[in-house]
Amino acid sequence: MVEDRVSLDMEVIDLKKALIVVLLGLVLLIFADMNGFFTSNQTSFLKTYFETYFQSQVPESHEEVMSTGADLPLSYESLDLVEVQEAPIYDPMDDEIAFNKEINPYEVYGPYIEEQLAIIMAQPMTSSNPSDYIRKNQSVFDQLVELNGSLDKPEVLFYLLFQLELSDLQVDQGYGLREHIILNLCQTMSGYEGQGGYLRPGDWLKDYREAYRIHIDDYAYSGDDETLKVIYDAEKKNNPSTSNTFNVYQIYIHDVMEEESTDGQRLVKVVADVLTFQFEGYDHLLWISDADQYTAAYTYNPEDLSSLVYDRAVGKDREEILRGICKYPVTGSLNNDLYVAIQDYNYSSEAQRGRGELMIENLENYLDGVKLEGMYIRTNPPLRLN
Repeated sequence: MVEDRVSLDMEVIDLKKALIVVLLGLVLLIFADMNGFFTSNQTSFLKTYFETYFQSQVPESHEEVMSTGADLPLSYESLDLVEVQEAPIYDPMDDEIAFNKEINPYEVYGPYIEEQLAIIMAQPMTSSNPSDYIRKNQSVFDQLVELNGSLDKPEVLFYLLFQLELSDLQVDQGYGLREHIILNLCQTMSGYEGQGGYLRPGDWLKDYREAYRIHIDDYAYSGDDETLKVIYDAEKKNNPSTSNTFNVYQIYIHDVMEEESTDGQRLVKVVADVLTFQFEGYDHLLWISDADQYTAAYTYNPEDLSSLVYDRAVGKDREEILRGICKYPVTGSLNNDLYVAIQDYNYSSEAQRGRGELMIENLENYLDGVKLEGMYIRTNPPLRLN
């Protein structure tokens, strides 16, 4: 028998906090690297942090996050981000709701959707069939479908899909009446029935993800800076994404060293820190499937880019490789100032905050460039990107 479920208590969490968590995750990744944590455990650590936040279990303190042994000399308060507007609550009596990118539609429509779900679930109390509840409250069901169709983006469908995402993470608790009603709403709003005969809403969600999976190429730099173009192209070539994912990069150039070889050729060596997030997603929702951070060198003749030599400091020999990266391209002498500057950069909370913001900016610009609008990062509530 399908048990009546109490609707999830979706607390209103403003975009400022969501963005803080995204940036905090970036900082955790980088400082984990600097403390010898940058091994195969690095990715699982970052993913665990995001998944923990996704389940609304926001850490009470940094000590709680640091149970892995990573070091984070940074507080929430130090991330002084732009204030966002408080979201209005949807009222069906209003002709329209005016909101912009800084206002999260999940917070606008969420309370109203939850009220309507509670009405549908209220009767008939004696039935174990979700269809009976829908038929008894068909007008309420239809109003939600109609509201979704009246919006520029199917925000009601997005909200309901996210509820299934939450339930899918808590599958050990089972699927109740609420999830089966949401499944019916999602199928009606999306027009996607799937293979049919689903006993678990999570199985339909899995098929829906695959049917609407996002397939785009890795981030491509479109600016006018020739040096940045060389770096981004080299990253795409040497560190491509895996199937069904795409990479977004953040580049910070430490130095550009130039020398002339004995045969008169000009050699350029660019040293930069690279932060790569591998995203995957479907329809409107993105999440991080992998991440990497390292210092890299790009040595090349500007007249012949095919000669480019790519090095990056990773693994157990990271320090040795890093010292080699900091050497001039022809004479091989160590640029000690550069070596020290790289260490200082990686331990600077201000620098990490800046690179986190640039990562989000690069992601937003790339999504705009490939015409993917109204996308969200999978936090709770989801962070609207563009």
